[in-house]
Amino acid sequence: MLFELTEAVLRSEDQINMLVVPSPTHEMRRGHGALRGAPDKVWCARVEHCLNATVIELAAALLVAGLTAWLFWRKAGQRADGAARGDVVKVPCLLRHPAFDGRWLRGRMVIGPTSMAWENRGRGGAAVSLPAGLRQVGVRSPSLREAWKVNGGSRIIECASSEGAVLVAVMPNELDHVLTALSMNSAA
Repeated sequence: MLFELTEAVLRSEDQINMLVVPSPTHEMRRGHGALRGAPDKVWCARVEHCLNATVIELAAALLVAGLTAWLFWRKAGQRADGAARGDVVKVPCLLRHPAFDGRWLRGRMVIGPTSMAWENRGRGGAAVSLPAGLRQVGVRSPSLREAWKVNGGSRIIECASSEGAVLVAVMPNELDHVLTALSMNSAA
């Protein structure tokens, strides 16, 4: 009686921890003798073995995310060092030009020691240049509606120009480069 009760408890515990797949074999040895019961089923991999693949995938995803973040911070640091030396730096940003009715254009702000220009990186707006008399009016976070188009963690620099309002969306760690260039541009 005790043996049958122990065997029933072991079998119910194995059913929880094991996957069951159909098989043509009638019995399979598993450490403590032949399994009795449903002859058309084989006890297969334990649940713990399945979790190893999940853990490996999670570790790989974290490694890729960490490497990507490190590369972004490294590139931003190189731009900051170049700007400190007085080199020309290309700051990635989005531009909302009055000629393109509410569309954000992807590109780079090319900032030199005495000049500032726009370099387009998308298909639309290839002939866009920065308007004359561009000067900073304010800096703000993107609104909820704007956060759908630009990164929600970015900062939007509001500028006035001879053609109308211009918005430049840039990440906070690159904000100083663009603000410095705009202040030199408006002073000139």
